[in-house]
Amino acid sequence: MRKYRKWTIEEKNRHVRAYLEGKQMSEMERELDVDRTVFLRWVRQYRKNGTTVDGRGKTGPRPGRSRNLNPDSMNIEELREYVRLLEDIKKAMAFLGRQRKNIKS
Repeated sequence: MRKYRKWTIEEKNRHVRAYLEGKQMSEMERELDVDRTVFLRWVRQYRKNGTTVDGRGKTGPRPGRSRNLNPDSMNIEELREYVRLLEDIKKAMAFLGRQRKNIKS
């Protein structure tokens, strides 16, 4: 299996700028030893964001999870729902524990 080089954001940006200023794609591929599709992804990211950082795998808070669960800052209804959820989780864990015991026996 081939081990590919890791490029820093600054290096990617520098190479993309060189390409956008007129350097040939074939020359860039040869010089960088990088696949055309990878380089074109860098170019697309640079044109869209002004940098080659794409943020894959680094999403922000997901909908419905933007708040920390801190019982001290909850109102009474939120606190009741929180306790109900904890009780449901405890019941589910107990049920699964019994199921595992029954399977092992």
